[in-house]
Amino acid sequence: MDDSAIPGLIGCGVGLAVALMMLAVVLAISVFIAYLLYDALRRLPPRCQQMSPGLVFLMVVPFLGIFWLFVVVMRVAQAYQRYFADRDRTDVGDCGLGVGLAWAGTAVGSIIPVIGWFSALASLVLMVMYLVQVSKLKAMVAAAPELAPPPLPPA
Repeated sequence: MDDSAIPGLIGCGVGLAVALMMLAVVLAISVFIAYLLYDALRRLPPRCQQMSPGLVFLMVVPFLGIFWLFVVVMRVAQAYQRYFADRDRTDVGDCGLGVGLAWAGTAVGSIIPVIGWFSALASLVLMVMYLVQVSKLKAMVAAAPELAPPPLPPA
């Protein structure tokens, strides 16, 4: 090997290292988002949960995750709607369903060449909005007293 090939090899190594670091950052962010949604589901009583909280982590799986996001968003919203319906609370709206579905839709759109950058930017904004809504719902659950079981019928 001649000395002129060494800078090219170093450049390839640096490029590969940067790509791997970017992949690690994206993976860490994905796991963190999945954990936030896992924790939001975990805080609800089992009777309200629409899916096992651990299934949220399927969002981290490449390719499946983008489409699993739709399932997670719908199930989290349904779980919170059920929780608040049990308490006769109607002031919580759609529990983030609209924003969550918009996030999922723009996440899918982000894989489209050329327009994907615009969709990815919108997805980032909608993701933050959705996570803030879920965080508020989670705080409302933490502040609410647990629903007492119905009284037993007289014997």
